[in-house]
Amino acid sequence: MTQPAPTSGRRALRSSAGLAGLAFSVILAAFLLGDAVVRGSWAQMLLLAPWVLLGLWVIYEATAASFLRLDDEQLVVQNMLRRTS
Repeated sequence: MTQPAPTSGRRALRSSAGLAGLAFSVILAAFLLGDAVVRGSWAQMLLLAPWVLLGLWVIYEATAASFLRLDDEQLVVQNMLRRTS
């Protein structure tokens, strides 16, 4: 039998609502870019894509990138664009 790996006491806490919001935003962005292809052309979608993806990145940073990581020695907090130990 194999023995389970020892746990180091490390935990990461992340908001599940942020991940759900990000998933909804990804679906919405794909729909908007697909709609641009159907109603316009691929060239028009390629012109709109950077702005839609920039908005998606802002939503990711605001909702899903934040976390708390608990370790035996330290606590790491990441909020938007800053990480503090």
